[in-house]
Formats: sequence, structure tokens, C-alpha cells
Amino acid sequence: MNQSEDWLVLHTRAGKEKVAHDNLLNQQIEAQFFEHRVRRPNGGKNKFVARPLYQRYIFIRPFDLDSTYARIRSTRGVIDFVRFGEQYDRIARIPDEAVQEIASRRDAAGYVVLPEEPVADEGFAFAHGEIVRIIEGAFAGFTGKYLGRAKRGAKVEVYTEKGSFMPVIVPPAALVALAAAEI
Repeated sequence: MNQSEDWLVLHTRAGKEKVAHDNLLNQQIEAQFFEHRVRRPNGGKNKFVARPLYQRYIFIRPFDLDSTYARIRSTRGVIDFVRFGEQYDRIARIPDEAVQEIASRRDAAGYVVLPEEPVADEGFAFAHGEIVRIIEGAFAGFTGKYLGRAKRGAKVEVYTEKGSFMPVIVPPAALVALAAAEI
């Protein structure tokens, strides 16, 4: 992967992603800032508002980082480059293919269209309060109580080793029902 084709990640001030993006473009620095539309209820009606896809982050591809480094860091709205440590050469990079994939999802108005959340009850074959075991992922092997559907999966109250409970969200396919004899 050619590093000159990579995008660099900038950390911006809260709510100033667009300001930083526009100021970088005015300096002839290639920049990408992604927004998506979010539905917000407003007095019984749905209102769509623009929100950053990655809050406080934008992507840039400077033509010559050595000569523009200080200018980029002092651009209105920019806090600093996202880095691994304090070293100049350890700036976070994103492959061009990843940024182009996100950009290809823009609609005619320029907003990124996110995939729809599944609404079907597929994979939610458990009764509320049923004891389940998580069989894959970070919580594999844990036992818990099924609490119901969540926006991004199934909500399970996991029993911890200390006897307390912790609610987690896991994919429905990662759950199996436990028979009374297995508990």
C-alpha cells in the first residue's frame, strides 16, 4: 500500500468538522468529511438532521505533509493529527479504498446512506427472562438472562464471577438456550 495514497486522520473540535473541512479545502488540501441524516422526532413529525458520520474526525490527503504539517495543525477547527504516540511519523492512516467505499455510499445530496437496521424478529427465539449461554464473541462462555431485543442485537444480563449482573448486547446467533438441567 502506497502511503501517499493513504488518508490521514485529523481530530477536530467538537461540532467543527465542517469548519475544519472547508478551511482545509480553501488551502487546497484534499479533505473528506462524511455526514449522514438522522431521523429526529419533532412534535409528532419526523425531522431529518445532518450529523457527522465520525464525530470530531475528518480525513485529509495532503500533497506534501512536510511543508503543510504546521499549517494543517493551525487550521481553524483542527485540534491535531490522530497519532500513535507523540512521534511525527506515527500519524494514523486510512487506506484510500476504505475512504472511497464510504464516499461511494453518498446519495445525491451528499449524505452517506447507512444500511437499514433489520427489523424482523429472526434470531430472537427466546422468551423474556429465559436463561441463555453466549457461545461466541467477547462474552463467550458467560451465562445470562435474555432481556429482549436491542437495536443492534439481543440484550442479555450477564452473570459475572463476583455475583453481579451486567447488561450486554450480543448478536442473536451467539446465544443458545440452556435447559434447566444445564444451569
